[in-house]
Amino acid sequence: MVKRRIKFIFFLIASIIAIYFALSLSVNNNNPLMLYIKDFVPSDIKNYIKYNFFKSRVLIDENDFLKKENEKLNSRIVDLEKVKNLTNKKIFPQTQFLNLDYSEINIDTLDFRKGKIFGKIKSEFYIETIDNYILLIGSDGKIFYANYKDNTNITFNSTFHNIDFEIDVTDSMIYENKLYLSFAKINSDCSSDTFFIYRADLNLNSLQFEEFFSQETPLDIDSQYIDDNENLDCPEVGARGGRMSIYKQNQKDYLILSIQDEKNSNKNYFLPPNNKNDNIFKTYKYCLFILIDLESKEKTIFSSGHRNPTGLLVTKNNHIISSEHGPRGGDELNLIKMGKNYGWPTVSYGEPYENDINQPYHYKKNHIELGFEEPIFSFIPSIGTSQIIELDDSFSDKWEDNLLLASLKDGSIYRIEINYDLNKLVYFERIHLGKRIRDLTYNKKNRIIFLALEDNDGKIGIIKTDENTN
Repeated sequence: MVKRRIKFIFFLIASIIAIYFALSLSVNNNNPLMLYIKDFVPSDIKNYIKYNFFKSRVLIDENDFLKKENEKLNSRIVDLEKVKNLTNKKIFPQTQFLNLDYSEINIDTLDFRKGKIFGKIKSEFYIETIDNYILLIGSDGKIFYANYKDNTNITFNSTFHNIDFEIDVTDSMIYENKLYLSFAKINSDCSSDTFFIYRADLNLNSLQFEEFFSQETPLDIDSQYIDDNENLDCPEVGARGGRMSIYKQNQKDYLILSIQDEKNSNKNYFLPPNNKNDNIFKTYKYCLFILIDLESKEKTIFSSGHRNPTGLLVTKNNHIISSEHGPRGGDELNLIKMGKNYGWPTVSYGEPYENDINQPYHYKKNHIELGFEEPIFSFIPSIGTSQIIELDDSFSDKWEDNLLLASLKDGSIYRIEINYDLNKLVYFERIHLGKRIRDLTYNKKNRIIFLALEDNDGKIGIIKTDENTN
C-alpha cells in the first residue's frame, strides 16, 4: 500500500513537471501559474527532465538564439565595413583568394639613420636576399646581414665597407655576385651635388667598393622634411629616382637607372614636336632612365619626362615597368620604352600640393593628344609608390606572373595583373598592412617575400603562403 502511494506521488510530481515543461514551451513564461510551478519544482529535477525528455526542443531553441546573435554580429560587421570602407575586403594576412602567413622581425638594435615624414619617425632601409641570407642596407650606408632560419632566432652582423663619407642610399642590387649601391653624396651643409653608383664583390664580412658611375646632379633638400627633422640627422636629400635593375639588349647586359637630369642640362629629351621650345623644362626638375654598359660604362639616355621613379622592374620577358611618384595624386605605373617621353612636367593626373581644389587644372591631362606616353595606370589619390617585383609560380600558382607594388603613404601591397599588351591594368588587389613599405624582394629558394618596413626603428616583414609555414 505504501509502495503504491509512493509511486502515485512520484507519478503526480512527474506529471506536474511534464505539464510545466510542455506548457513552458508553448505559452508565455510570464503566466502566474507557470511562474508558481517553476518556483515549486527543484532546479535539479527541472534540468534532468529538460535535457533528457525535451532535449530536441531545447536544442532548437538554443539554435534559434544563436542564429539571432549571429545576425546581430553580421549586421555590426557590415556597419563597420561601411564606416571603414572595407566592404568585401579581406583583413591581412587573408587575401581574396589566398591565405598568407605573416610575421615580423625587430631591427631596432641596428640603429639606422632616423628621419621624419609628416611628423612621424622613420628608419629608411633596403633589403636584398641571397640563398639563406638577408642583407639590410640603410639609407646612411650601414649594412647588416643575417642567416635566415626562422623569425625567432635572427642575429644580425655588421658588414664593414670602405665608403667613408656621408651618403643617402636610393637603392641596392645584387647581380653576378656583386653588390651595387646607388646614392647621393651628402655635403657638410646637407646639400648634394653628385650622384654615384658603387659596386663590390659580394663578401658578407667586408665590402671593398669601387666607383662604377657618377654624375653631377644638384639635389635639393626636400622642403617637406626641413621643419620635421629638427634635432635629427641631416634632413633628407631630395634625391629623385635612383632605382636600378639589369636590362638585356643585343645580347649585352646594361644597368638601367632612374636619375635626375645632370647639372646645367636645361632640356628634356624625346619631346614631341609641339613641345620643343617649352621653357617649362628649364625650371622644373625631371628624371631620365639611362642605360649604363656594365663593361664599358658608357651611358645612353633611354627615356625622359619622369617625375620621381621610385620602383623599377625588368620582367622575365625583358619589359621595363616603373612606378613613379606624382604630385598630389597621379602616382603612375609605366611601361618604359626606348626614346619616349612620359610628359613631366607638362602632363600629370595629379596637381600641385599648393593648388586649391577650386582652381582650374594646372597640368594637362591627356598624354596621347600631346604626343607623350600614357601611363598604364594612375593612382588617385596618391598611394606613395615604392618598389615593384614580379612573382613566378613558386610562391603560389594563384599569384603566378603577378606584380607586387609596395606603397609608402598607403601602407599597402598592390597585387597587379597587367594585360598582354602591357597598356592597362586588368585588376589590382589592395592588401593593406598599415605600414610604410620602402622595399620588397622575393627569395625563391625559401618562397618568402621580405618587406622593408620603415616606421619608427624599422622592421622586416615576412610573407609566406599557408602551405609554406613551418
